[in-house]
This record gives sequence, structure tokens and C-alpha cells, in this order.
Amino acid sequence: MSKLHSFDLDGTLLHSDKSISPRNDAAIRMAIAGGDTAVINTGRCTPYANKKLGTLPIRHIIGSNGSQIYDRLENQIIYTDAIDPKTLREIHAACDHHDMMYLMHGPNSLNSINCVNCEDVLEPFRGATPIRDIQSFIAENPVTQFLPISTDPEVILRAREKLLARGFFMPGSDIVLSNQSKHLDCPHSPAKNYTYLDINNRTTNKGAALTKYCEMMNIDPANSIAYGDDMNDMPMFRAAGYRVAMANGTPAIRAAADYITDTNNNDGVAKFMESNGPEC
Repeated sequence: MSKLHSFDLDGTLLHSDKSISPRNDAAIRMAIAGGDTAVINTGRCTPYANKKLGTLPIRHIIGSNGSQIYDRLENQIIYTDAIDPKTLREIHAACDHHDMMYLMHGPNSLNSINCVNCEDVLEPFRGATPIRDIQSFIAENPVTQFLPISTDPEVILRAREKLLARGFFMPGSDIVLSNQSKHLDCPHSPAKNYTYLDINNRTTNKGAALTKYCEMMNIDPANSIAYGDDMNDMPMFRAAGYRVAMANGTPAIRAAADYITDTNNNDGVAKFMESNGPEC
């Protein structure tokens, strides 16, 4: 029976140098040639994921933690879940600080603000369009994922505390943190210590998007295999029929897995796919 393979990128399909290894590439091509379907399911924006895939024949990308689905063949967004503009303005007001940068994902755009030469040091900003007035941008453009970013972890911690004090991220709030105070791996940065909050709609997550994708593609979710390493992969694990965690994954994600494969740097994805895994 054919399977749907749902791959996280960073820490899973990608090596630490942010590349897809020849072995992982070959394993995915072989699975697709054999009748399986593959989809990327990442917290990164779709332009970032699209660039990483290169010529790999994966047609669809679930991006920005499930807030959009992109069709690479047709070059169009086929699903989106944007944050309410009023809510987003309130979030920005709580986070506003002179040391804060922002990355905003939209259905057709990637934008940044307060980032000086950030393309040289912060890979997720590459290709982002700089903007000057964030409030005007929010009023005029849908935003599916909002990331306050700082070199000072204390700035991020204080922003998180302000947001919690205003009721964000709590039960009943429409907004959720997909990853809390996560660090970015920035090998070209002199500081190498960027920390960020990853903010989406509560209805947005990798699992909900995987379920939506299966519905759109007429695939039984029971026939899906999810590959992940971090906490934002947990909803994808819950939605999938079978769960593969990386050996470098968090303790919680490994505990939730049906199978723990090798690390991302040791081609854990390919090793699982080549062996066809256990019965799954």
C-alpha cells in the first residue's frame, strides 16, 4: 500500500549544514517512483523550504507551522490560515523593543523589519523583503506566522511574559506559541545566539495541516508517516498513522514515536525508508 511521507526539515530531513544529503534525496526519489507521496511539513516559510528542495520531486510544501500549503508545480498557495490583524497589532505592541527584529510569513511573501544586514547572518531572513512600517503592513497584508527575534534572550523572555500577562497563549486564546523561546542555529553570525518566539493561530499546526492536506489529496491519514525531531512536530505525530522520531529529537518527541531512527546528520530518514521500517 502506498504511503504519504510527511517530513519536517530542520533537524530531520536536513543535515546541520541545512542540506539534503544524496542518500536522503535518493531514498525519497525511490519512494515517489514506487508510488508513495511526499510532502514537506515545516515551521519555516515556503520560500525557504522550496529553495532547500531544489529538483527533488516533492510537489507540495506545508509551511509556516501548517498555516499554508504551497503547490510547487503551479507556484501558488492552495491553503492559508492568517492571524487576525487586530490581534497581531496587539502582539507587536507587547513585543516592541529596540533590540527586536521581526520575520513575518504571508501567503505570498516573506517580510522583515529592524534587521540590518540580517541576510548575512540569519538564514531564514534570506529573500525577505524589508519593510519600515509594521502596523501599516499588518493592516494591508495577511500574516500567517509572526516571529519576534532578538540576540538577547532576556528581551524574548520579557516579550513572552507580557504576552502571557495579556492572555495570549492561554486556554481560550486564538493564538499559540508553536515553539517557545527557541534558538536559531546561525553559523555565519558573530553572535550565534538568536532567540525567537514562533506565533501562529491556535487552529494552525502541522497536524491540522496534515489532516487538511490528506483531505485535499484524498489520502487516508492512517497511511501517513510523520518524521520529526521537535515539539512543533507533536501535532503532526498525533495526526499521522505512524511516527518516526530522529535520534537527535527531544525526549518528548522520541517518547511519542513508533520508531526512533538515526540522527539527521547520519541520514536517519533514508535509513528508515530504505529498510521500509517495521510494519507501519
